[in-house]
Parts: sequence; structure tokens; C-alpha cells
Amino acid sequence: MERTFRSTTLVVAVGLIALILALITVLVSGSARVWTRFGLGFVTGQMWRPVSGREAFGALPLIYGTLITSAIASVIAVPVSVGLALLMNEVRSAWIRNPLASFVDVLAAIPSIVYGLWGLFVLRPVLDRDVEPFLRATVGHVPVVGSLFHGNPSGPDLFTAGVILSIMVLPIATALSR
Repeated sequence: MERTFRSTTLVVAVGLIALILALITVLVSGSARVWTRFGLGFVTGQMWRPVSGREAFGALPLIYGTLITSAIASVIAVPVSVGLALLMNEVRSAWIRNPLASFVDVLAAIPSIVYGLWGLFVLRPVLDRDVEPFLRATVGHVPVVGSLFHGNPSGPDLFTAGVILSIMVLPIATALSR
């Protein structure tokens, strides 16, 4: 029995390593044209111009936006989701715990595109009209944090995207933490 377990574990481990190597191979071969044509400028460039004959593809603003919105979402969602998971695990009363757990599970099953569209059409106007002017007036002068609130005053910015992303992540992180 132990010999079967060891050999099965070895086969699975070797299979996972082979899968990771295959994934790296596919990614490297699929991106080879980009690296040969644009080089490191693809990562460090700031211009994205897909005009035929004058192409320029710099992904730095996209990478920066992804990192900042992910950091904002993590700062907001992780404490709330862990706290909510602790509440659901520690509450003794089943008439509070069970409906709350079911509600979180239903929210975790909603596709992220639904959260994104809801955030874009419902939450963004509220954040633009009420929340961001207050934050811009109070913490907008703080050197690093203030830059989050100096985006487009009538459109999406990094703070709004981070808040919407945190709402997307919250039910899944709560379900996983529970």
C-alpha cells in the first residue's frame, strides 16, 4: 500500500513539473516575436500605439495599474474577508451563521464580469461624486496615497478600480478563509 502511494505521488510530482515546464515553454515561444521586435522596451515603454507601420507597445502603465489596483483590493478585501470568515466560524447561533454562509457562497458564484459592470455603472458614480472628492480634500496631499485620487474626475481611476476589484474578491476570499 505504501509503495503504491509513493509511486503515485512520484508520478503526480513529475507530471506537475512537466506541466510547469510545458507552460513555460508555451509562454516563451508565444511571446518570442514580441521580445525580438520590441525587447525590454515592451515592459519599460509607456506608449501603446497599435497603428500599422508605427507600432509601439509599452506595457508599463498596464503593469503599474494592475499592481496598484491589486494592492488596493488586497488592503481592503483581506481584512474584511478574514474577519467575516472568523465571524461565521465563531458565531454559535445557526440562524445567523447559516444564512450568512449561504449568502457568501452565492456571492462567490457570481461571475466577475457582473461585479465589474455593476461597479462601473452603479458604484463608480457614487465614488466619483461622494467618496473621492472627500478623499482628495483630506488625504489628497499625502505624497504616495494622494496620487490614487488624482485620476480622471469624471471617469475610472486606480482607486475606483481597486475598490471594485476588492468587492469582486471579497466573497471568494471569505469562502476560502472560512
